[in-house]
Amino acid sequence: MMEPFKDKLSCMFTAPFYFEFTAKGIDKAKALDSVLIPMGYKNEEMIAFGDGHNDASMIKYAGIGVAMENAVDDLKAIANEVTLSNEEDGIAYTLSKYIKGIDI
Repeated sequence: MMEPFKDKLSCMFTAPFYFEFTAKGIDKAKALDSVLIPMGYKNEEMIAFGDGHNDASMIKYAGIGVAMENAVDDLKAIANEVTLSNEEDGIAYTLSKYIKGIDI
Protein backbone atom coordinates (compact mmCIF):
# COMPACT_ATOMS: atom_id res chain seq x y z
CA MET A 1 0.00 0.00 0.00
CA MET A 2 2.75 2.49 0.88
CA GLU A 3 5.16 1.57 -1.91
CA PRO A 4 4.08 4.38 -4.31
CA PHE A 5 4.57 6.95 -1.53
CA LYS A 6 7.78 5.70 0.11
CA ASP A 7 9.88 8.62 -1.19
CA LYS A 8 7.28 11.26 -0.34
CA LEU A 9 5.73 10.22 2.97
CA SER A 10 6.80 9.03 6.38
CA CYS A 11 4.22 6.96 8.16
CA MET A 12 3.92 5.19 11.48
CA PHE A 13 1.44 3.98 14.03
CA THR A 14 1.21 6.62 16.76
CA ALA A 15 -1.29 4.55 18.74
CA PRO A 16 -2.75 1.10 18.20
CA PHE A 17 -5.53 2.67 16.14
CA TYR A 18 -3.80 5.73 14.58
CA PHE A 19 -1.66 5.55 11.47
CA GLU A 20 0.02 8.92 10.89
CA PHE A 21 1.28 10.30 7.56
CA THR A 22 3.66 13.25 7.20
CA ALA A 23 5.69 14.62 4.35
CA LYS A 24 9.13 13.01 4.20
CA GLY A 25 11.61 15.00 6.27
CA ILE A 26 8.96 16.78 8.34
CA ASP A 27 8.87 15.85 12.01
CA LYS A 28 8.76 17.40 15.46
CA ALA A 29 12.51 18.06 15.58
CA LYS A 30 12.24 19.97 12.30
CA ALA A 31 9.38 22.00 13.79
CA LEU A 32 11.43 22.88 16.88
CA ASP A 33 14.37 23.81 14.69
CA SER A 34 12.35 26.05 12.39
CA VAL A 35 10.50 27.87 15.20
CA LEU A 36 12.81 28.07 18.21
CA ILE A 37 16.25 28.44 16.61
CA PRO A 38 15.28 31.72 14.86
CA MET A 39 14.07 32.96 18.25
CA GLY A 40 17.57 32.48 19.62
CA TYR A 41 17.15 29.19 21.47
CA LYS A 42 19.61 26.33 21.11
CA ASN A 43 18.47 22.73 21.03
CA GLU A 44 20.77 22.04 24.00
CA GLU A 45 18.53 24.39 26.03
CA MET A 46 15.32 22.54 25.22
CA ILE A 47 13.43 19.92 27.19
CA ALA A 48 11.09 17.78 25.10
CA PHE A 49 8.47 15.35 26.40
CA GLY A 50 6.88 12.53 24.48
CA ASP A 51 5.07 9.25 24.61
CA GLY A 52 4.81 7.95 21.05
CA HIS A 53 6.91 6.95 18.06
CA ASN A 54 6.20 10.31 16.40
CA ASP A 55 8.04 12.03 19.28
CA ALA A 56 11.37 10.23 18.68
CA SER A 57 13.01 12.92 16.54
CA MET A 58 12.11 15.62 19.07
CA ILE A 59 13.35 13.54 22.03
CA LYS A 60 16.70 13.01 20.27
CA TYR A 61 16.95 16.66 19.16
CA ALA A 62 16.33 18.35 22.50
CA GLY A 63 19.09 18.81 25.03
CA ILE A 64 16.99 16.79 27.46
CA GLY A 65 14.58 14.27 25.98
CA VAL A 66 12.06 12.91 28.44
CA ALA A 67 9.77 9.96 27.85
CA MET A 68 6.61 9.61 29.86
CA GLU A 69 6.23 6.43 31.92
CA ASN A 70 3.33 5.46 29.66
CA ALA A 71 5.47 5.96 26.51
CA VAL A 72 6.23 3.22 24.03
CA ASP A 73 9.34 1.23 24.95
CA ASP A 74 11.26 2.39 21.86
CA LEU A 75 10.94 6.00 23.01
CA LYS A 76 11.97 5.19 26.57
CA ALA A 77 15.10 3.55 25.19
CA ILE A 78 16.32 6.72 23.43
CA ALA A 79 15.21 9.29 26.03
CA ASN A 80 17.65 10.87 28.47
CA GLU A 81 15.22 10.07 31.24
CA VAL A 82 11.79 8.62 31.93
CA THR A 83 9.37 10.56 34.12
CA LEU A 84 6.02 9.83 35.70
CA SER A 85 3.08 9.14 33.40
CA ASN A 86 0.88 11.86 31.97
CA GLU A 87 -1.79 10.82 34.49
CA GLU A 88 0.69 11.49 37.32
CA ASP A 89 1.77 14.98 36.15
CA GLY A 90 5.11 13.77 34.83
CA ILE A 91 5.78 16.98 32.92
CA ALA A 92 5.24 19.18 35.99
CA TYR A 93 7.34 16.81 38.09
CA THR A 94 10.26 16.95 35.65
CA LEU A 95 10.07 20.71 35.07
CA SER A 96 10.20 21.26 38.84
CA LYS A 97 13.60 19.53 38.84
CA TYR A 98 15.03 21.85 36.18
CA ILE A 99 13.31 25.21 36.74
CA LYS A 100 13.61 27.05 40.03
CA GLY A 101 10.39 28.26 41.59
CA ILE A 102 8.13 25.51 40.28
CA ASP A 103 6.60 23.51 43.08
CA ILE A 104 4.35 20.56 42.52
